[in-house]
Order: sequence, then C-alpha cells, then structure tokens
Amino acid sequence: MTDHHPPDPTEGAVVPPAAPPASVVTVHGPDGRAVVVARGELDVATADALADALTTAADRTGRDVTVDLSGVAFCDAAGLGGLVRAANHADRAGLRIVLRAPTQRIARLLYVTGLSGRFRIVPSRRARRPPPAKDARDPAAAG
Repeated sequence: MTDHHPPDPTEGAVVPPAAPPASVVTVHGPDGRAVVVARGELDVATADALADALTTAADRTGRDVTVDLSGVAFCDAAGLGGLVRAANHADRAGLRIVLRAPTQRIARLLYVTGLSGRFRIVPSRRARRPPPAKDARDPAAAG
C-alpha cells in the first residue's frame, strides 16, 4: 500500500523576494551632528530600535537629529509611533527630529496621517534639483 499525500500547494509557486533586512545605524559627521540611517521596514520589530537610536543621539549631541529614510521601503503605525516618540523626546530638550529623503510612499504616509507638519522634512537631493532650463536656441523649446 502506498501513502498518498495531498499535492503541495506551494509547489511551483513564485516566492516573492524577502524584504530587505531592517537596520538602524547612527553615524556622526565631522561637525558632531548625528544622522540615524534607517533601512528596510519600520514596523513593530524595528520601531523601538529607531526611537532609541534617535533619542540617544539627541541626548548625546544636544543637537537636532536627522534620520535618513531613503532606504525605508515600508512603515506602519508602529514605525510612525517610534518617530513620534523620538520627536516628543527631542521637543522636551528643545531639539527637532529631521526626516531626510523619505521615499514618495513614506512622504505620502506622513501627509495622510497629518504628521508631515510634525517634522522638518528635507527631500532627497534628487527631488530638490530644478528641471534643466530649456535653451532658447533649441527649436524644441520654441514650442
């Protein structure tokens, strides 16, 4: 008698790529300013690490702290909560948390939740570049 096993429902399935590993790293510039670099996902698994890194940097430097969000692919309510906790801590010390280079998705999330006014947001350098000026001698620019 042979054992009959039901077919494996995952056989032949396309497995999505794993989310980038989450990380929070603090770096200090030559001027003593701290930049916390966040990567991956800001969620329940990483929100406390982010808030701790931001508050520790604010306490140690006594200066505004920038968090680089350019590598953040996802942020949920817990991630937003971590940012707000850090901002509240910074406020009590007369400091600010500055959000640098949030992705379009994260910028939209901040706007929709009403938190875009809570932080100073600095867009990526790419986003701040003005469009190239049209050359008046270019026939395509004449219109």
